[in-house]
Amino acid sequence: MIEFINQNSDVISALSSLLLLFVTIIYVVINSLMHSEMVKSRELMLKPDLSLRFERIKSGFMKIVIENNSSNDIYNLTFVEYPEEMTGIVGNPQPGFIKDGIKYMASKQIYESFYINYPYLVTRKLHNKIIKFKMNYSNSSGKIYTKEIEINLSLFYDNTSFEN
Repeated sequence: MIEFINQNSDVISALSSLLLLFVTIIYVVINSLMHSEMVKSRELMLKPDLSLRFERIKSGFMKIVIENNSSNDIYNLTFVEYPEEMTGIVGNPQPGFIKDGIKYMASKQIYESFYINYPYLVTRKLHNKIIKFKMNYSNSSGKIYTKEIEINLSLFYDNTSFEN
């Protein structure tokens, strides 16, 4: 047996080296996959989450509420797209946070403002309208996120007519 090993030592060394190379490549691939999963997980942890909703405050009136739902701070929030026709509904301009944006929103922070006089929308036949908001914001490391929200106004009240 020892003679056989001595005679074939070069072949055995080559096979051992190839096996070690194969194991090393597998280790590198698995380690790389684990690293990419850790990076994705970290990015998800750092991603701020923003919500925008309407809440009724009186019969026919609604306020707009924007909230940071995550445990991360939001920086440089700007409204890229918002319904312009909503400005004249009650003769008031857009809320300041829609026009001017928000430089900093802490975790769980909320901004709200009177926004829609729904009976006025009904008389103007805008109550079945779908309105769209598009926002850009960043996290503490400067990564920019975009969020689009569409709201169908007819869902807030009983829709008893078949008008378009």
